[in-house]
Amino acid sequence: AEVPTVSVAAAPPLRLWQKPIPVVAAVLSAAIVTGLSVLMSIPTRVAPVSRFNYELPGGQAFQVGRVSLVTFSPDGRRFIYNTPGGLFLRSLDTEQAQPLSGTPPTVRNPVFSPDGEWVAYYSSADGRIEKVAVSGGAPVTLSDATMPFGVSWETDETILFGQPGGVMRVSENGGTAELVVEALDGEQVHGPQLLPGGEWILFSSTTVPGISRWDDGTVVAESIETGERRLLITGGSDARYLASGHLVYALESVLFAVAFDLARMEVSGGPVSVVEGVERANNPQGNSGTGHFSVSAGGNLVYVQGGTAVGQERTLALVDRNGRPERLDLPPNQYISPRLSPDGSRLAVQTDGDTAVIWTYDLSGGAAIQRLTADGNSYRPLWSPDGQRIAFASDRDGPISLYWQNSDGSGVPERLTTADERTAHWPEAWSPDGQTMLYKVEQTSAGGWNIQTNEMDLWTLSLENPDEQQVFAADPFPVLEVGGTFSPDGKWLAYTVGDGPAIEYEIWAQPFPPTGERRRISQEFGVMPTWAQDGEELFYRPISQTPGMRQTLRSISVSTTPAFTFSAEQSVSIGDFLSFSYYRSFDIAADRQSVLVVLPAEQTGVGEAPQPQLHVVLNWFEELTARVPLP
Repeated sequence: AEVPTVSVAAAPPLRLWQKPIPVVAAVLSAAIVTGLSVLMSIPTRVAPVSRFNYELPGGQAFQVGRVSLVTFSPDGRRFIYNTPGGLFLRSLDTEQAQPLSGTPPTVRNPVFSPDGEWVAYYSSADGRIEKVAVSGGAPVTLSDATMPFGVSWETDETILFGQPGGVMRVSENGGTAELVVEALDGEQVHGPQLLPGGEWILFSSTTVPGISRWDDGTVVAESIETGERRLLITGGSDARYLASGHLVYALESVLFAVAFDLARMEVSGGPVSVVEGVERANNPQGNSGTGHFSVSAGGNLVYVQGGTAVGQERTLALVDRNGRPERLDLPPNQYISPRLSPDGSRLAVQTDGDTAVIWTYDLSGGAAIQRLTADGNSYRPLWSPDGQRIAFASDRDGPISLYWQNSDGSGVPERLTTADERTAHWPEAWSPDGQTMLYKVEQTSAGGWNIQTNEMDLWTLSLENPDEQQVFAADPFPVLEVGGTFSPDGKWLAYTVGDGPAIEYEIWAQPFPPTGERRRISQEFGVMPTWAQDGEELFYRPISQTPGMRQTLRSISVSTTPAFTFSAEQSVSIGDFLSFSYYRSFDIAADRQSVLVVLPAEQTGVGEAPQPQLHVVLNWFEELTARVPLP
C-alpha cells in the first residue's frame, strides 16, 4: 500500500528576537566584531594642516615695543592683533578684521577668556588690567598694575600677570590682586600661565641685563601651594603649555617644542625646532621675552614672521628728503644706533649678536668697516664734537658704565663712570664745547631690568673733572627723562619726558645750565629728539596714536637767539625705516638734506617695506606631534 504523503510548507525563519538567547548573543557578538573590523579598516579622517597669510589692511601696523601682538581664541575661530590704534578682531570665516569696540588705543597684552567671549588686556593709559566683551561694551576694571610682563586667563576664575615683584593673580570679576609667585632677588619673571590642575604656574625667569638676557633665561614651574620651583628649560622664554602635551617656547627667532609630563611636572626628550622666523618683541636692552605667537586649545597657530629686533640682518642708507635712498656699501649685519661724525665723513654704529660691538666706517668707501671695541658688550656710540673720540656704554668691567676711546682705534678705552649692580649708564649727548656729557642713569626697581619700571634720569658729567657728576633732570618717578640733545650753541637741551601710567613721551626743551624754565615743544607723543648741526631744526620720531599709521620723522623749526622760539612741526618725507624702541636708529646729516637710517637687509629702499602680515596654520598640532612625538 502506498504510504500517503503530506505536503508541509517550510516554516518561516525565526526573527532574531525569537531565537534562543545563546544564539542571539552569538549573532550580536559576531556582528559587533565584524563592524569593528570594518570601522578599524577605515582610516581616521584627520583635518588637514592648512596655511594662509593675513595682510593687515593698507596703512595698518603692529604695535611697537615689548607688547604681545596677537592672541587666538580658545576655540580657534578668531584671533586678535594689536595696533597703535587698538585691538582688531578677525574671524576665520571673514576676510577683514574689525576694531574691537570699547578698547582704547593704548592696549597691551590682550588675551581671550576661556569661553572666548571676553578679552583682558592692560590699558597703559589708565595703568589697569581691564576686560571688555567681544560683543562690545564698556571696559571693566579688574586691577591696578604697571606694564605687565605677560597676561594669561586659563580658568574662569583666575587672570595672571607678571609684575616687578613676581606673578600676580586677580579674579575675572576684579578686586585686589594678590602675589602668588614672589620674584627672587634681582629676578624678572615673564609670561605666567596657570597649568591644568591649578597648582603650578609656568613662567620664564631671568636675572641678568643685556641684549640676550631672555635667550639666556630659564623656563620654570612653581607650586602656589608649597613654593617648590622646578627648572624645566635652560635658554629661552615665553613658554606655553599646549593641550597636545607639549611645551613650546621662543629662543632667538625660533619656536622650540618639548614633550611635557604634566603629572610628573617634567620635560622628556630634547627640544626640537618647530617654527622658524617668529618675531620677538624688543626694548632698549634687547628682546623682552615676548614671542609674537599664539596657539588655540585645538591647535591653530598664529604668529608674526620675522626675528627679534636685535636679531635681524640690516643695512644702512642715507635717504634724502624726497625719500630717495643711497644704500651704503656695507655687509649685512645687526646694525643699530648709527651716528655720523661731526664732519660727516665717517659713521659709528653698534651691531648686536652674541656680543654688542661698535664699529667705524669711512663714508668715502676707501676702507672696510673697522671694529672699534673688543671686550664685553659695547653700546650706543657717541662722537665727541671734534670727532677725535667716541664715547659708549659697556659692561666690560661689570655693570654698564661710560667709556671713551680714540675714534681711530688707537689707545685703550678709558672708563668715565662707575655704575653699581642696579644701575646702568647710557651716553646721550656731548656738549658742543666738549666739556660736558649728558647721560642717562637707569636704576632698576625690584624684579630686574625693565623700561616701564626702572627709574631713569638725566645726569651731566664734567669731562674736565670726571668726579663731578650732577643730576640734570630728576622729576620723581614715574616721570622719566631720556634721550637728550644739545643745541649747537650749547645753550639749550631738548629731551624726552615720559609721564603717567601710559609712560606717554613728549619732547621738552630747557636752558643749559638749567634755570627752572621748561616747555613742551612736540605736538605729538614722541621720542629721540635730535638737533641739526645748524640749530635751525629739531627732529624726533613720533609715537603715533592714530590707528594704523606708520611712524617716520617729524621736524620742528627752532631758534635759540635772541630767545628760544619754535614753530609748527612738519613731517619729514623719508619713508619707513627700522625703529628699535628706545634706541635712536637714525641720524641727521650736517646739511639737513639726508638722514642716516637702518633698513632690513633685503629691503631695496625706504618706504618699500612689505605690509605687515600674520601667518596662520590651522590644525598645527598634526605637524607638532609628528615632529615631537609624545613618549
